Amino acid sequence: MYSNYECNLNPTSFWTKGFAPKLNEYRNSALVGGGNCIVGSHSSTIDRLYAWEKKLFQEVKNAESIKMEHEKKVEQVRRLEMKRADYVKTEKAKKDVEKLESQLTVSSQAIQSASTEIIKLRETELYPQLVELIKGLMCMWRSMYESHQVQTHIVQQLKYLNTIPSTEPTSELHRQSTFQLELEIQQWHHSFCNLVKAQRDYIQSLTGWLRLSLFQFSKNPLVRSSYESKIYSFCEEWHLAIDRIPDKVASEGINSFLTAVHGIVAQQAEEHKQKKRSDSMLKDFEKKAASLRALESKYSPYSVPESRKKNP
Repeated sequence: MYSNYECNLNPTSFWTKGFAPKLNEYRNSALVGGGNCIVGSHSSTIDRLYAWEKKLFQEVKNAESIKMEHEKKVEQVRRLEMKRADYVKTEKAKKDVEKLESQLTVSSQAIQSASTEIIKLRETELYPQLVELIKGLMCMWRSMYESHQVQTHIVQQLKYLNTIPSTEPTSELHRQSTFQLELEIQQWHHSFCNLVKAQRDYIQSLTGWLRLSLFQFSKNPLVRSSYESKIYSFCEEWHLAIDRIPDKVASEGINSFLTAVHGIVAQQAEEHKQKKRSDSMLKDFEKKAASLRALESKYSPYSVPESRKKNP
């Protein structure tokens, strides 16, 4: 099965042609100023980024509410001054405006603080962790490929064995083992599809978040820091790379393998069913044969009467 897709599933050539040469460049830039120490776990960093994003959202929402109220109060003061309204009422409105301006200042500082924390986490923790994560994924796929190469070699060698088809019925242990193999392949297919989907969804969400946070609301989208350019370029490259992987070919290959094994399971189940029917018929035959022998013994002209058997 694997040899049919060997060219398409070669992660070594895939990474060599695509993403791998840039890994050292990304890795070196990610570690500048931070040494080789990556603080905290990736999950923890994502959780803290999410918490700061929620705080930033609330602060921006609060600032917008204060700004709208401030505009209303400013307009109210303007109208009072034009009408030459009561001095006390006008001064009260002005004090409300000043209070709202103070709240806007505090809110702006809170927004700046949350933004600074997000940038700090993104540059000092998230980026190095992503570089190490992709490095680990590359090692994982390369190791998997090498294992599949060994398995492919074993399968190819089996072609040269002169095997004589067995006439022995399939044992219960063999039947259970085949059924267990089918379950394992089903789980393998499910896990593989989920793994690729999770990686694709993750990098898509991450790239989308970076695109929004770095460019969408920036006053000058053309001005980007070195870190912002590197982390975004890294994620874009990762996104493009994972879109090029032949996961559908691999999924179809595993599914074909599963179909073949399912056919064997069905064949063994039918064999087991026929064996049970045969055993049942054999027992019925032996029972009827024993009854027939008893009748022959009882009514045969050479049979001994029961009375003579008791009184010799």
